[in-house]
Amino acid sequence: MNRHVLVIDDDLDTISFISLILEQENYNVLATTDVEEGLIFFETYKPAVVILDLEMPTIHGIQVLKKIKPAIDKDFSVIILTGYGHDANIKICYELGVYAFLSKPVHLVELKGLVRNAMLWEEYKKRTRRTQRTTRRTGSAENFETFSGNPAQKTNGTTTDCGKSD
Repeated sequence: MNRHVLVIDDDLDTISFISLILEQENYNVLATTDVEEGLIFFETYKPAVVILDLEMPTIHGIQVLKKIKPAIDKDFSVIILTGYGHDANIKICYELGVYAFLSKPVHLVELKGLVRNAMLWEEYKKRTRRTQRTTRRTGSAENFETFSGNPAQKTNGTTTDCGKSD
């Protein structure tokens, strides 16, 4: 699983705090206060999660979103970090494909939960795409039970319930 998290924020204290917390959770954190460097990190390391400050002095977070173009068919999620949650900006961010918002000051439990859930969402999307490709190639959904965690198990062409005993 890709455990890279990219943090782009103009506040060094925020970056240090987020990096420390996420590294303790065994994520590979790439952090920068420079947006251009962040875009290079994004292209180079292909992070699963991007934590992006919305209000930065050199470029607005919405402009960064337009460059990286998050979407359901992409292999990354974006969490917007902001102290300024204006409704108009929130609406634009969600329209551009943002996964979630994280308010400043950052709360430890919320940070961990959002990043964990975003990682799980990315893994789910990858598995779903893999299953869809397999289904298209084989013309069946034979592998779906395994992927979905269905307790039914195929044995000699019949389906048995693995959880019951006679």
